[in-house]
Amino acid sequence: MSLLQMSKFASYPMSGETYRVGNISWYAMMRIWLTQYFLLLLLVVTALSFLAALWMRGWLALEPTSV
Repeated sequence: MSLLQMSKFASYPMSGETYRVGNISWYAMMRIWLTQYFLLLLLVVTALSFLAALWMRGWLALEPTSV
C-alpha cells in the first residue's frame, strides 16, 4: 500500500488475502493468468511448435501420388 503524505509517498508491504470487487471478464482473467505463469506458457508454446514442425516435416516428406 502506498500513502501520499505531505507531497511524499510512503510505501508499506501488505500481507494477507486479495480482496476484489466486481466481475472480471474472461479476457482480463486470461491476461492475469498468463502474466503469472509466463514461463509455463513459454514452454507450452515451444513444445507445440516442435510438434507442429514434426508434423509438417512428415507431411512434406510424403511422395506425391499420381492421378
